Amino acid sequence: MKKSTFLKKYTSKIICLSVSIILAFSATIITSSAATTKTVEGLITSVSNPSHRKISFYINAPAGKTVSYKVQLIPNKRTGSIDTVSGSYKNSSTSTVKKKISVTVDYYSDLYTVTASYTTGTVRNKTTYSDVDKAISKLDKTVYTKKFVWNDANIKTYTRNNRIVVSLVFATGVGVDFLVTKGYVSGVLSTMFTITSFTGDLLTAGSVADTKSIQVSPIVGWAYRFKLVPNGNGYKRYLEIFDEYGRLYSTISYGGYSSSYISKTAY
Repeated sequence: MKKSTFLKKYTSKIICLSVSIILAFSATIITSSAATTKTVEGLITSVSNPSHRKISFYINAPAGKTVSYKVQLIPNKRTGSIDTVSGSYKNSSTSTVKKKISVTVDYYSDLYTVTASYTTGTVRNKTTYSDVDKAISKLDKTVYTKKFVWNDANIKTYTRNNRIVVSLVFATGVGVDFLVTKGYVSGVLSTMFTITSFTGDLLTAGSVADTKSIQVSPIVGWAYRFKLVPNGNGYKRYLEIFDEYGRLYSTISYGGYSSSYISKTAY
């Protein structure tokens, strides 16, 4: 048999045999590799909301392990997390260490979760131990917007158009827009207030709230201010109206929100 014929006859068989050996070897590696996840209670403990925008907790890090942690706000699975803070702690000692972790978040909500995990074993035989706990971030003191003060230009605009948009802003940029219009209550000329946008509330921003009124027309020097007051795990919203001497003339309630709403922090 010629050499070229021999090569043609057996080369394809050798290649097929080599491929089969490689595939079999790869399958053995894949089969022998194993990754498992186990839930371990107590990896996270003492979750709290000690102060504004702060979520604190302890992780009980096993000896010689690096524990990764993550704080997330997930409204639903479709949106995923809208606020995530992550990090890790390495315990280089020979005993378990209880480490306090504090993170800063951006919202008021009771939908925050804290996750912590660490791994053991090799890449081919890895086990992940994890723990999950709930967390809350709530308003812990009354906060105020800057004041809107009526001046001659604003009153001219209001008088000419019978309306004006008043924007009130908290220190963080979260804002409240009021449509101030002329109207009548029981036949008496009144000033009507309607929230057209409250950017602090992510779920109802842009919706129009109930219209409130006072039986006083805008006067030079009068002012408006919006405030949020802690109420349980949520807060209540109020519009404050001041006279030209800075005295509180009236307070208008715009209802309360629970921590089940997701609100941008106002300070």
